[in-house]
Amino acid sequence: MVNDTGLFDLSVSAEYLSKEIINCLVLAEEGLHAVVLVLSVRTRITQEEESTLNTLQVLFGSKIIDYLVVLFTGGDELEATNKTLDDYLSRGCPEFLKTVLRLCGGRRVLFDNRTKDECKKVKQVKDLLAHVTAIERSNGGNPFTDEMHRKIKKEADMLREQQKEVESKNLADAERERLKNQLKTEHDQIMNSMAVMVENRLKEASEKQEKLMLALRENLETSRRENETRENEPGHGRRPMIQVGVSLPGMPPCNML
Repeated sequence: MVNDTGLFDLSVSAEYLSKEIINCLVLAEEGLHAVVLVLSVRTRITQEEESTLNTLQVLFGSKIIDYLVVLFTGGDELEATNKTLDDYLSRGCPEFLKTVLRLCGGRRVLFDNRTKDECKKVKQVKDLLAHVTAIERSNGGNPFTDEMHRKIKKEADMLREQQKEVESKNLADAERERLKNQLKTEHDQIMNSMAVMVENRLKEASEKQEKLMLALRENLETSRRENETRENEPGHGRRPMIQVGVSLPGMPPCNML
């Protein structure tokens, strides 16, 4: 498991995020068996959490949704009020969350991350792994990979092969280390160039999100002014109603297994 907690935090620079994303992909060079989007039932969906899914799609394409599982924490709080996860989702569920669950086939699991009950802990993990197994089966047993993944794996395989070749030669220790360091430097340069590519994609995602939020604010302001105008019209007796409409590009604005 590669833990990417905070990986898509909007307060962090795109340069930092891009390098962390490349590091995660290096650790998972064979591909991603599942992507776990972790949310809490204790708090409202944040802008960062909404942006996470949008950013995943910008980086990896819409196919990444086929590998997505939504994991909700805070199960103990629901239990304390005798509520189920379905109760929580049916009570004013945000459109963002409805869309996510619809696109990922409703794959979701609830964790009580404060429980001391070992049997309960085991069951929670089994429930999550059952979703991972189902994802693997529905995707023909193939983990998620894309062009970026394949390039990272190719470069990693090449580096290992070249270092192995250097080790097999009858060289002085100093010369062997010099060649290995040279190979590592060349590999790092390639990874840095890929990080720049990811950084550009992240900036693109951020710009799209900012434009969406700007359009929403402008729409709200226009509706507010129209309502004020109607209220000031003679004979106006109906309650004002704000109508908000923003065209979303297909999908509204994690841990990787």
